[in-house]
Amino acid sequence: MQTHQKIEAHKASASDYAKLLLCVSLTLAIPAFAGSKLLNETTDGSDFKRQEMAYSPELIQSIKQLYHDKIGMFIHWGPYAQIGGVWEESKGAEWIMRNAKIPVAEYEASAAKPFNPTAFNAEEWITLCKDAGMGFIVITSKHHDGFAMFDSNHPYNITDFGDFGRDPLAELHTECQEQGIRFGVYYSQSQDWHEEGGGGNGWQGWPQLNQERFENYYHEKALLQVEELVTRYDPLYMIWFDTPGQFMSPEIIETTMALVSAHQPHVLMNSRIGGGYGHFQSAADHGLMPYVNTSGWRDGIKVPWQTHSTVAGSWGYASHKMDLHDNPNRSANNYIYELVDIVSKGGVLLLNVAPNELGEIPIGQANVLRRLGQWLKVNGEAVYGADPSPLRNPDLPITRQPGKLFFHVKQQVESSIRIKGISTSIKQCYMLNDPKKASLPLKHNGDEIRISLPKNAFDEAQGLVVIAAEYEGNLTITDQTLTPNNDDQIKLPVSKSRFNKMNMSYDPKFGSTHKLAMPWDKGGNTIIWNLRINTPGEYKVISHQAFAPGLEGARYKIRVNHQQLEAAPVITQHGRDFAYVDIGMVRFDQLGDYELQLMMLDGARAVKGASKDRSGYHPEFSLQSVELHLDK
Repeated sequence: MQTHQKIEAHKASASDYAKLLLCVSLTLAIPAFAGSKLLNETTDGSDFKRQEMAYSPELIQSIKQLYHDKIGMFIHWGPYAQIGGVWEESKGAEWIMRNAKIPVAEYEASAAKPFNPTAFNAEEWITLCKDAGMGFIVITSKHHDGFAMFDSNHPYNITDFGDFGRDPLAELHTECQEQGIRFGVYYSQSQDWHEEGGGGNGWQGWPQLNQERFENYYHEKALLQVEELVTRYDPLYMIWFDTPGQFMSPEIIETTMALVSAHQPHVLMNSRIGGGYGHFQSAADHGLMPYVNTSGWRDGIKVPWQTHSTVAGSWGYASHKMDLHDNPNRSANNYIYELVDIVSKGGVLLLNVAPNELGEIPIGQANVLRRLGQWLKVNGEAVYGADPSPLRNPDLPITRQPGKLFFHVKQQVESSIRIKGISTSIKQCYMLNDPKKASLPLKHNGDEIRISLPKNAFDEAQGLVVIAAEYEGNLTITDQTLTPNNDDQIKLPVSKSRFNKMNMSYDPKFGSTHKLAMPWDKGGNTIIWNLRINTPGEYKVISHQAFAPGLEGARYKIRVNHQQLEAAPVITQHGRDFAYVDIGMVRFDQLGDYELQLMMLDGARAVKGASKDRSGYHPEFSLQSVELHLDK
């Protein structure tokens, strides 16, 4: 279809669609959501609101597949690659249009129009996905810049706007079917910096966005493109939505989900569609957890949470990070450990690549994925379809299959490992990368397991060896409540906590929170511990915190035993420079088990005119632990 014909067809479709919208809502949304209410489950570490409705048989199969896959390829690709994420003095990646405040006409002329990725080869991309041991892909069909990476009826798309003339998503979809890989798409439903009614484009000089103008945009572009995706790419595994914003009303969300399900009832949709909806929860970018999160499990269905990371140093291609793109010898060790840690906590990883302006996945990125795939070929039994750790806050990643535990051991100097908390008798242990499955020396005393490692344990292991531990019967786990030391001091580390929301993250390098108090937060992020008091009395409460210079806010309160203390953070040298801060006193009149919560009251905001932290650490408020000391 010629471009001018598409423009007229799109206008006609938008007009017709606006008329049909109420009908769609009534005929599709009501059967899907009638009588449902939103659940707010916070007791097990999730603020995700789920629809109280049964998953369809088709969705159950997709969820089971996601739980089995554990890892998929995320692909951020668009016109931002054409300019390498650079504009004048600004350096970025997929957010360069907004960060550099590029006007629409200039972005069209410099990025979208000349974008002609003639080296794109769908077979090479999907072969790489398969070599990496990944079961599915999720590729940007439209990012926040508003440019469609498929042959959309909206004319601002890769097929019609420039000289490329091809539909890369159609080619990838075909190749996925050829190679047995599931095909999913990312779609930015709310932010659209190209359209007056889209979100996030305040620098363009358009009138301030309101609900009416946003809904006009949504009905005239976003909803139509979502329908194009579910009608043109069949089968479709997943639509990964992003940054819903304030105008994604329940009516819009329910209509969108119902539209997708009406065409392909098996399609998964993530929580970033907004409003507490979705089939599984997506964590914060690079989001990690210190605890096993099975809050999505219900009715016998193991619904994983999902997080995402990137091998490119950014989500989209950045020409100023050539050391990551050009180095063929990059290690995959950190990504391997990240994957098993996420799986051990009940999650699934989307690992991102960023193709360049020619449509190539640079060798430095590709080889990381290949090395990851080599490790998975040897150790996949401990990952694919594996259940999370039986310990809520494991000291090292633990996964399990029926009758087997898998201890994921990072390269170390010590000649043995120690696991505490498992009382079940272990029959034998061996390394998964050992073809002979030679038994490892094992000592099991009560709930403590000690396993000796051979001298060559980490040879050819890519920094992580997996020990399989076979057992019979049911697993017996000892009490994991945090208890006092001999001086009646109780340390509550973040590594032994759980979170009430997944917009927070965990920094395993420092054992601290990350993104606990973001500038836009209005409070509510909460860290939770279970503790035991053996000696009644008054206890001093101490936080071990860091607060970067140039910030304000980040007030918080501690609640325990019907008492609460409010506190403000103390400035330290940077966001990982931890200092002990006295908060106040609390009293326990009886021994027993208690729950302590640290709840944020607001976010950490930059002080206007203050110099920024240049340390290189995250400029934020972060917490490493809370301690209770008996006042003697």
